[in-house]
Order: sequence, then structure tokens, then C-alpha cells
Amino acid sequence: MIGLIFINFLFAINLILRKVVLDCAQPIFFQGVRLTGAGVVLLGYLYFYHRPLLRFKRKDIGLFFQASLFFAYFAYVLSVITLDDLSSARFAFMFNLSPFITAIICYFLLHEKLNRNEIISLIIGFVGFMPLIFVGQQEGIESASFLSVAGLQLFFSTIAYAYGWIVVSQLVKKENYSPFLVTGIAFFCGGMATLLTSFIFENWLTVAPVTNILKFTSYIILVIFISEVIASNMYAALLKRYSATFLSFAGFLYPLFSALLGWLFLQEKITYNFFISAIIVGLALYLFQRADNKSVKGVE
Repeated sequence: MIGLIFINFLFAINLILRKVVLDCAQPIFFQGVRLTGAGVVLLGYLYFYHRPLLRFKRKDIGLFFQASLFFAYFAYVLSVITLDDLSSARFAFMFNLSPFITAIICYFLLHEKLNRNEIISLIIGFVGFMPLIFVGQQEGIESASFLSVAGLQLFFSTIAYAYGWIVVSQLVKKENYSPFLVTGIAFFCGGMATLLTSFIFENWLTVAPVTNILKFTSYIILVIFISEVIASNMYAALLKRYSATFLSFAGFLYPLFSALLGWLFLQEKITYNFFISAIIVGLALYLFQRADNKSVKGVE
């Protein structure tokens, strides 16, 4: 459980760093450099220290392609263009719709069954998001609601991210690939596609993608090291111990940490509906954890 707490704290730190770095860089360009750099670091590590792990089977190319497309490209591009429109707390909380999406995808595609208590927990958790989604917040942000353009973009990003982690889980758990290999390939391929998207839509020929190279370089190194090198691979490794649905649900800690750090470093407000949502979702997480543990013991 300590690992789950620590990894969500890292994700929150990463979110604050991403908000800061966008002051000096185009968002899609930043995401492309971040993903490509992370892919190079992870695959480079395997090349120099664990070269045999770089091999993969031809039959799994489709899964690696899906991981690159959904887990890296769609999820990261759609999320980064919403960062300036949402507070840290709201961004993190809305992104944490992934447990419900993960459960639905696992049910229909992987035929993973949910018991009655797990279903009740998911319903409670979904209800817990309602105060944050529909109650207005005076944050000084125009596009701060779930039903705004930014909110819908983040919703589709969450769908892609949830499905992407399921694919990563299949490659790591069922096909026994190294988490470094799976995330490394996904980040590198998704990053190259993101850079191409940036070149087309952010118009490098007339607008410089970076305005402060020193600041950008410093923060991009921190983001890659914290998020893609440490947190993402810790998450992939935890997939061997916990279900994808439970790991997604445990991410409710992410918005709590994000709200605290956003308040400390970005002077963002934390309003009452955030705490209402946090309490309800926290209860749902507790119930879901108990149900998930009983389900695993029943299988054993």
C-alpha cells in the first residue's frame, strides 16, 4: 500500500511540473519531447544493461501498436491541451474517472467479472465525482467544468489512458515482457507521433515551440525522470500484484496530492465540493479494496 501512496504522490508532483513548464513551451511539443525522451531513456537502459529483454514476438506487434496509440499518443496529447484550462485538483479528479472506464472495458473486452460489492463500490465512487463535476467552482477559469470542451477532451483522454493500461497489463502480465520494454516502445513511438502532430498544428515555422530553453530542459528532465522512468514503471510493475481496476481506483490519492501541491505552489483554490468528492470516493475505494481482496482469495 505504501507503494500506491508514493506513486500517486509522484504523479501529483509531475502534474505541477507540467503546468509550470507550459509557461515556456507549446503543449503538444512539450509532450512529444517528454514521451520521446522517456522512450529513449528506457530503451537505452535495456540496450546497455539488459539487451536480451529488447526482443518481442511478431504476434504481439498489434498490442505494442495499441499501447503506443492509446496509452501514449491519444492519452497524453488530449490531456496536455487541457492543462491550462483546469485546476490541478479538477484535472486530477476528472482524470480519475479511469477506474469506472477500466472496469467497463475489462468487463466487456477481457470478461473480468465484478461481484456485487465491487459494483456497489463503483457506483458510490461515480456518485462521489458528481459534486466536483456539476457544482460550479470559483477558480478564475472559464473552462473548468466536466461539460466544457476541456473537460470532454480530458474525458476522451481518460478513456484512451484506461484502455492503454489494460493493453500494457496484458503485455506485462500475460506475455511476460519487461515493463521497461513495453512503456519504452509506447513512449518512443507515441512521442514521435506527437512531435509530428506538434509540427503540423503548432506551426514550428512561424512560432517557436520553446521560449526558454534552459527552463524547458531542466523541467523536462525532471518530468521524464519522475513520471516516465520511475512512476510509470512502478505502476506497470504493480500490475503484477494488483488488478488494473483496483490500481486505477487507488488513484483517488492523485487528486488529493494534486490539490495540496496546487494550493502550495500555484495558489490554486480548494473548494468545498472537492472535499465532498474526496470523502465519498475515498469510502468507495475502501469498499472496493475489501471486495477485490475477497474476490482474489475466493479464486485462490
